[in-house]
Amino acid sequence: KKWTMNAEFTHKENDPSADNNYSYNTGHSAILNVGYSKKGLGIVFSAKSVDNMSFRSDRTKDLQDLLINYLPALNKTHSYNLVATLYPYATRPVGEIAFQGEVLYMIPKGKINKKFGIPININYSSAFLPIQSTNGINTADSSRVTYVGKPFNKSDSLLWHDFNVNVTYKFSKSFYIIASYFNIALNNDVSKISGDASGLIVSNIGVAEFGWKINKNNNLRMEFQALFTNKIDKLNEDQTISRVSNDKGNWATIVAEYSISPNWFFAVMDQYNYGNNNPDLRLHYLIGTVGYLKDATRIAVNYGRQRAGLFCVGGVCRFVPASNGLTLTVSHSF
Repeated sequence: KKWTMNAEFTHKENDPSADNNYSYNTGHSAILNVGYSKKGLGIVFSAKSVDNMSFRSDRTKDLQDLLINYLPALNKTHSYNLVATLYPYATRPVGEIAFQGEVLYMIPKGKINKKFGIPININYSSAFLPIQSTNGINTADSSRVTYVGKPFNKSDSLLWHDFNVNVTYKFSKSFYIIASYFNIALNNDVSKISGDASGLIVSNIGVAEFGWKINKNNNLRMEFQALFTNKIDKLNEDQTISRVSNDKGNWATIVAEYSISPNWFFAVMDQYNYGNNNPDLRLHYLIGTVGYLKDATRIAVNYGRQRAGLFCVGGVCRFVPASNGLTLTVSHSF
């Protein structure tokens, strides 16, 4: 049995910028991590408070432009296409209070699966707007301090939540299945991830992943994913109200990857927006990839259609434009 704990606190002097409307408020960030582990069980809890921590090389910029500091999002980093790319979340530098808890449990072999243990992972994270009190603050005075913020003083305004469960079942050393469920809610009125949505976008996502090690050098992996968004009321031109899917509606994705060790890999992915409220936009986004790996060098060629959207990795986001064509990527690690 083992307990771990670490904490960090940062204070930032006033730094007027476009992010904070050029106020002279100071900033802070705090994070606390507590963990417990023993054989077959691991539990982690984290809490984070951020207030006025935007720090850029050009104070007139916004979004993800010219950031100097790194504020990681306190949520699990996902790899499945529909989970990771449609409704990603990044830390809100001007203020958020976030929490995350995770439990990893291994069902011992012999109880259900006679040959292998069954790992189960349960994760929940949430982020809220902080309370920024204006009581006793005169925004017209020369101090230009516009509010008072305290660490971990959260409001009831939800920015994001993510509940997910995944279970891995091995049938043999060469074949496995991973079944996963995700419930993700994103406050689009604050994050503005989509121009087609209003209020809270709630998505329920199911994923089934299959892996087959054919022989020593050949592996096949497949994913089947489905995403369903919540329903909202829409006012029609004739003043009637209809129930429609929020944002772009429901999606389905199929991924197939074939690798030949140690150098080659091939992949095909079809992302289908079959539930779009506009029938003309129920499109397939089909893309194929051929890649070659050699030591620290990776070369990949992609061809197909890519949708426009915000792509986030580790809390850092960038906008990806819509494209239809050929892409060559070469990377090398030094």
